[in-house]
Amino acid sequence: MRYVKALLVILLFVFGLTFFLQNSEIFTATLSVRFEILDWGGRFEPIPMYLFLLLAFLVGGLISFLYLAADKIKLHRELRSKKSRISSLEKELSSLRTMSLDREQHQEESP
Repeated sequence: MRYVKALLVILLFVFGLTFFLQNSEIFTATLSVRFEILDWGGRFEPIPMYLFLLLAFLVGGLISFLYLAADKIKLHRELRSKKSRISSLEKELSSLRTMSLDREQHQEESP
């Protein structure tokens, strides 16, 4: 399975590189970005299209990572809480079992 994954990564890289080389004129064209909200904002220096796309993917990846990390932290806290609850319930069950055994022994000694 490890070799299949490595082969798929290599194929994806080769296809991506081929796509980039065949469309290099489009990707190297410059792009001017203008940003205005109300009267605040401005115009950025022209940047190549490939850099803009790379930044967009990186920002998207960072946002996804932060969202998933927050969810993982939440689930970790919940798991720790549930484990603590299970531990306390197991202790309670153990004490109830020993209490019933103590009562039975006490009743056998009493008559």
